[in-house]
Amino acid sequence: MKIYRSPIALIQKEIDYKIEDDIHEAVLECDITVDKEELIKALKYDRNQYDIGYQDGVRSVWNKIWNLKDEINRGFDEILEEE
Repeated sequence: MKIYRSPIALIQKEIDYKIEDDIHEAVLECDITVDKEELIKALKYDRNQYDIGYQDGVRSVWNKIWNLKDEINRGFDEILEEE
């Protein structure tokens, strides 16, 4: 059974392969050498930094929500005390 693929998807795939080949050739022409293990280690580190930053952001938002809740509760307490 043959799976239908849209012409646009096929063209996009060809473009992606062409870009990848062009980048590979440009790297070879510049005589750039890459230590694969160091690159993988750096990418893992970057990913870890992203995860840490994301967690810090979530924690910061929850702290702000919690503080806002406390401020609202204090405001209600003051209103109730005045009555």
